[in-house]
Amino acid sequence: MKILVITQYFYPENFRINNLCIELKKRGHHITVLTGIPNYPEGKYFEGYGVFKNRRQIWEDMQIIRVPLFPRLKGKIPMVLNYFSFALFGSVWSRFFCKESYDIIYVFEVSPMTVCFPAIALKKKTSTKIIMNVQDLWPENIQAVTGLNNKFILRMIGKMVDYIYKNCDLILTASKSFLVNIVNRGHSSDKVEFWPQYADNIESSITNDFEIEKEFTGNFNIVFTGNIGFAQGLDVVVNACELLKDHTDMKWHFVGDGRARESLVKLAEERGVLGLMKFWGRRPESEMPLFLKNADAALIVLKKDKIFEMTIPAKLQTYMAFSCPLISCADGEVSDIINSAQCGLTANAGDYNKLAQITMELKGRSEEELFKMGDNAYQYLQENFNKKVLLDKLIDCFERLR
Repeated sequence: MKILVITQYFYPENFRINNLCIELKKRGHHITVLTGIPNYPEGKYFEGYGVFKNRRQIWEDMQIIRVPLFPRLKGKIPMVLNYFSFALFGSVWSRFFCKESYDIIYVFEVSPMTVCFPAIALKKKTSTKIIMNVQDLWPENIQAVTGLNNKFILRMIGKMVDYIYKNCDLILTASKSFLVNIVNRGHSSDKVEFWPQYADNIESSITNDFEIEKEFTGNFNIVFTGNIGFAQGLDVVVNACELLKDHTDMKWHFVGDGRARESLVKLAEERGVLGLMKFWGRRPESEMPLFLKNADAALIVLKKDKIFEMTIPAKLQTYMAFSCPLISCADGEVSDIINSAQCGLTANAGDYNKLAQITMELKGRSEEELFKMGDNAYQYLQENFNKKVLLDKLIDCFERLR
């Protein structure tokens, strides 16, 4: 099957869609990826890429087509330009430069929702059907992250979102709450299905790294991986660390980068707890097994907002795949899953007192208890987020619509 994948973010940017494309390729499908010039999360073009550099690329025997976009930089205006420049130039490519025919268009949507416009442009030209995988709900997500409360603008964004949903033939949602939300907007339940993320790096081999092992030795290690953004509300960890500053055998590891990293480091310095925290920056995906295998617990934090109550961050499945006991400071589905699986301890979003309390409680558990939590996490993953089962279901969706 010839599949056009449209995603604003792709290799060398580290997103789940990279692994999904590899898996589809392994199953014999012909994959072409329409994406932008890599610039996430730093907000500037990666070395070796640009408007006139490396716009076409072969990676893992898949063709990558990169359209121009405005880099994210910093601030709201560059972010808006980043979102709409990809939508514009992607749609121009679809309308005027795409000469191939495809059996299906698969859109991977993490903000922005505008990533779907190039797919709609191609559908109007060729009648190829669209499957969109919704990871971030709009306008709810943009309101929560940016603080936007202008009713007129939110109403206009809502109309845009409904236009996008209307033009999709199948919508896959990362959580069950997302499914309910989309149906409640007036879209048929027949075109919306729950399709959660699977863990995509558990097959990576674990190599030794002296620096990592040195930082982990002798500590109770809590690991957070992924984007350090404002949606995570990670200042709650700094507040918890203030209550735990006498526990110098405890280390909070942040493996990743993002727009909130600089301010988080500054806050930790001001509060005198930076010594309890280690910021590793963006690391190769191949190193994630080493971090998580050495973790005593893995951390999920989300801000207090209704949209994040509906969110299942993809890191949950990765943590489960490595049998990590979990600590969450989040409301809604993610904490419900952890409690149901009996694989960790939970605090309400923003409750740093409870976060400090459950961290100390987990630290005091025996090795046998921690092992049982980790095993429960892995078993829940196999029963609910099984990679093979989910890939089979996705391919069945492709076959139904082609």
